[in-house]
Amino acid sequence: MNVYTTDRIRNVVLLGHGGCGKTSLVEAMAYLAGMTSRMGKVEDGNTISDYDKEEMKRHFSINTSVVPIIWEDTKINILDTPGYFDFVGETEEAVSAADAAIIVVSGKAGIEVGTRKAWELCEQYKLPRMVFVTDMDIDEASYRQVVQDLQELYGKRSLRSIFRSVRTSSLSATSTCCSSGRSAGRRTARLRRRTFRIIQRRILASAERL
Repeated sequence: MNVYTTDRIRNVVLLGHGGCGKTSLVEAMAYLAGMTSRMGKVEDGNTISDYDKEEMKRHFSINTSVVPIIWEDTKINILDTPGYFDFVGETEEAVSAADAAIIVVSGKAGIEVGTRKAWELCEQYKLPRMVFVTDMDIDEASYRQVVQDLQELYGKRSLRSIFRSVRTSSLSATSTCCSSGRSAGRRTARLRRRTFRIIQRRILASAERL
């Protein structure tokens, strides 16, 4: 078992409105890092961070979960927090222990109350942060609108790291052409996997540099 010194350990908290995709993002990170052989789904109640019986039953996070992910020579402790305000105490405890934050925003729902609260917590604790946009394979999703809304709220200079996302539960790329045939299907699947891995590596690499 490897022993990591403090300079090789990072605590990164996931923040955002309830149902925006934080737990699914944790699943994607764990899968990419080789911790799991398959990606769980919130709907199926088999994710690694929502292990409580009530969480599996209700399909949302109630407690903050710590998921340690090894990336190269760095141990990144991902803190998956509840998005609903009934459990805001769990969220604030996680933020107080974090080195940085990832604010998760749904490309379909856009900026929500939980998004604003997440930004306020980062300001309060002076945390560096990045934004991860999910649900980009849904027809009504608008990445451009999310970016514009964030810029209107917090200014362009405040948004130095905006990450375009895939929907982690289905590995769907942000833009994929519809085609027929088995070979076309394989090409689409390869494109999705490649896009997924690139984006997740950017997040883990950024967390490592913090």
